[in-house]
Amino acid sequence: MVTLGDSIYIIGGLQCSRARPPHNLDESDEFIDLGVEVLRSVLRYNVRSNQWSQCAPLGVPRYDFACAICENKIYVAGGKSSLDSRRGMSCAEVYDPALNVWNPLPGMSTLRYKCVGVTWQGKIHVVGGFAMRGGSDKTVPFITERSSAEVYDPQTGKWDLAAGMWQLDVPPNQIVEIDGRLFSSGDCLKAWKGHIEAYDGKLNIWNVVDGYICKLSAHRSRHQKPAMKTGHQSKGYISPWHQLGLSYFSWQVIGWLGNCHV
Repeated sequence: MVTLGDSIYIIGGLQCSRARPPHNLDESDEFIDLGVEVLRSVLRYNVRSNQWSQCAPLGVPRYDFACAICENKIYVAGGKSSLDSRRGMSCAEVYDPALNVWNPLPGMSTLRYKCVGVTWQGKIHVVGGFAMRGGSDKTVPFITERSSAEVYDPQTGKWDLAAGMWQLDVPPNQIVEIDGRLFSSGDCLKAWKGHIEAYDGKLNIWNVVDGYICKLSAHRSRHQKPAMKTGHQSKGYISPWHQLGLSYFSWQVIGWLGNCHV
């Protein structure tokens, strides 16, 4: 799921079908699984008109893929196209809402899934994920490839490999761009690690944001209400998204929108 303009787009993913068993006369809550399907469908919800519409489908069905917005177009890359696949994909495509059409892009140099997409400095970054070189017969991906990012330049139409951009073997949970900086709050195994990290592009490292957690004054009256409370912070702490000028709600929505499309 991504947002563009006044619309929300639900792209691809998995659909689990269930139905009541035949001859279920008592209308109980019992259901049977009919299977799981990898989708090509794209749905659009216009928040102003409160209407749903069907968009042109993906060229390739996919889930666990990266997705990002750049220059009013939607880019998707990587992911898996079948449930029994042990590897990701290198293929990518771009959607033009004005024309309602998906166009294929050059393939990445790596096969990846569970990767994260973010637009930074005018380029689409497909970060982390379970990755391996195309054509490799190894079943266990190299850590150096997992920790890399594929960077697509819409101006040149080419991909470059950014080695070491994500330094963990575990794929990221989400990465967002705010005022020209990249921030992350966790990985796919632990969405919230108790802190926020910012990316230093010059040194190619992630650093914990200074002051991500601030203790309130110990002299505050115990009858005084806390300055703020969140689902992640206990009483007596200021949440890190306020350090970035974000409300708790907006940070949750960013994380939600960044992951629902997979």
